[in-house]
Amino acid sequence: MTCNRLFSRENHFSLALTLYFILGLLLCALTSCKKSSEAKDAQARPDLAQQTFTLINQHRLLTQLSELGWQNPISAIAEKHSLSMAEGKTPFGHEGFPDRLKQLEVFFTFTAAGENVGYVSDQANPVETIVTGWLGKSEHRANMLGNFQLCGVGAAQGPGGEIYITQIFLRTSY
Repeated sequence: MTCNRLFSRENHFSLALTLYFILGLLLCALTSCKKSSEAKDAQARPDLAQQTFTLINQHRLLTQLSELGWQNPISAIAEKHSLSMAEGKTPFGHEGFPDRLKQLEVFFTFTAAGENVGYVSDQANPVETIVTGWLGKSEHRANMLGNFQLCGVGAAQGPGGEIYITQIFLRTSY
């Protein structure tokens, strides 16, 4: 009798409903976990970008150079690169720089360009650490103190708290 009732249509229907309910709860839990991990994806850090810009202009003024002009289109492209590195979509470095320059040609006529990228983790002052590192390397220092008029900076924070900064420099023809 117990066996017959276990496999009766009514019990089979109840069992199916229970399984669907459990599956639904599992799907909701998985979706919530996914959304929670998505919240930890890389984030743009315009505050760090602005700090980088300010610090570099301070160094330029100390060496009797004119300040660079901030340009939003350049910063947007630099930020996109920083986010891509922070998300692990692009390796850390200058990969895609020619493509970024092509994007900038829509906005500017320029005769020279440069790019610095930096990365740090577990630093109390990530901007200062990156800019100090750039100043210590001749090719980065040459960009920071070079014959450029315009720049843009993009910064991003990775899911583990690491900071990526991209700065693009342009020398315009005007």
